[in-house]
Amino acid sequence: MTTWSIMSDINYVYNRGKMRIIMIAEFHDIFRASLRNWVFMNFAAFHIGEARNAEEAVSLAIDRQPDIILINGGIHRIKDLETIRCIKRALSHIRVEILTMYENAEYQSAAMAAGADICLIKSKIRNEPFPVLTNFLSA
Repeated sequence: MTTWSIMSDINYVYNRGKMRIIMIAEFHDIFRASLRNWVFMNFAAFHIGEARNAEEAVSLAIDRQPDIILINGGIHRIKDLETIRCIKRALSHIRVEILTMYENAEYQSAAMAAGADICLIKSKIRNEPFPVLTNFLSA
């Protein structure tokens, strides 16, 4: 089942005639809800989409073509990286931020090689802004 935030039908803006969309791909319900709330509080004018797993993330990315995707880099490391590759192969212009709990350089390098535009460590979210998201959406 595909999930789109209730807020998504109300909160959107047009950028040169195109609706601007942020998609959250996160399998943890609580973290996904927290991330959705953060995005809504900081970028309330944008359409917010959600995917619960890799398959939904790829399908929704192709169908909705969001401006930026926040992807959980979690337990399923290989699947996370393949999700990024699939999205970037189909839609190379989409910005992808991977949120991960892994601080090792090897995983971050693999994510960047797969096509992630930036890796952000989940434990540092409170201390660091979402640079790509903030810069891209504030422009």
